[in-house]
Amino acid sequence: NSEVAKIATETIWHQTQEKEFQTDGSVMLTFTVDGLEEICNWLMSWAQSARVEKPDELRDLLITKLEAALENQK
Repeated sequence: NSEVAKIATETIWHQTQEKEFQTDGSVMLTFTVDGLEEICNWLMSWAQSARVEKPDELRDLLITKLEAALENQK
């Protein structure tokens, strides 16, 4: 949503960060990073408001971590 987009873009999270506001009020953030683990951990804090478009490996890693977190709550 637009409130989350505003919060997410108030900070420069990475030197390669690019932002593109969408017509629905959301924002697409793009980064070039050295590895997926650190960005995945950061995404965990935004999980209820973020969607990983690509790469597939990052999306799969995020899903695996979220499933493990849910399993840990049983």
